[in-house]
Amino acid sequence: MLCIAAVSIPPSHLAAQSDVVASAIEAEPHLADSDQVQVVTGSAKFATLWHPQGVAQYAGTIIDFDANLLVLRTPDNQEMQFQSDRVLHIAFQWRKDEARQASDLVADRQYQAAVTAIQSAYKSGIPQWQQRILIGQLVQALAALEKSRTAGVLFLNLADAHPPAMLYADMPLCWTAREPDAALLKTALDWLNSDSESAQLLGASWLLMGPHRSQAEEALRKLKSSENSTVSQLAAAQAWRSVPPPDTMKYLAEWFEFRDGLLEPLQLGPSEFLAERLMRIGQDELAIGQWVRIGTIHRDRYHRAAAALNSAAQQLQRNGMNQEAQKLHTWITELSPQQPTPQ
Repeated sequence: MLCIAAVSIPPSHLAAQSDVVASAIEAEPHLADSDQVQVVTGSAKFATLWHPQGVAQYAGTIIDFDANLLVLRTPDNQEMQFQSDRVLHIAFQWRKDEARQASDLVADRQYQAAVTAIQSAYKSGIPQWQQRILIGQLVQALAALEKSRTAGVLFLNLADAHPPAMLYADMPLCWTAREPDAALLKTALDWLNSDSESAQLLGASWLLMGPHRSQAEEALRKLKSSENSTVSQLAAAQAWRSVPPPDTMKYLAEWFEFRDGLLEPLQLGPSEFLAERLMRIGQDELAIGQWVRIGTIHRDRYHRAAAALNSAAQQLQRNGMNQEAQKLHTWITELSPQQPTPQ
């Protein structure tokens, strides 16, 4: 089965798409001073780790990156433009040291320190496209600190600034069986009744399993017709959560196909839903496979990748597969170059 094969492979062999950038730089050291862009090409289906074909890489200087286009100036001073919803990954030079240092704190899992540093770095004079990415990292840090309400407020500020599709992976939607606290519940109701589609989506995700379920379901039905394709896709995936667990296997192939057609960063939340739902209906091996997939593809979002691998390890232990579980625990420690600083 997929999950057993995945667990038996050393983590170092399960490189994420972002490793293509590192390999290119190693082969051609002069690229280290350039911004790197990975773009989906060819097939209408977005490439994933499991189907890596159709990804092109470009080097140069990113001039702008918003909801519509990424603009890259090549070393020969030519300007290239890419549709933002085709951009899989970027590796770039921060234009200010303060921003680089703040971003490094997120990578090193020093989330509380990162929150303070990012707020300062945001004002350091970096270009607007880097400001968007920095706010996305601030949302990541707050979500890791379990401050979903604050993370949501900040993400909606980011949404108003027309971010590229890949940054919607940081949107603190509820994908699993989590209950909002009183403050988040009240704010989620405000979001649901907002004129902003992003706010409606965020509110619906937190209200879908509670007493406001019918309102949340209606909001998701409308959002599936949004002109913002990213909002539309995420709303469609959120609606899966309303399907009764006994009907899961009826829709599973369709869900997998839809998830795999999303821009790779946007696959994270739907994969979290699929893993939890499959575990809930007793499909242990399929659930473990989805958790391992998250750890493989989305390891740049450490707190979510580590949570997924930990869930897989716990289930393997329950199934008496202690050796495979230990491999996942080792993998978790290898996801980041440093151990976290106590917060």
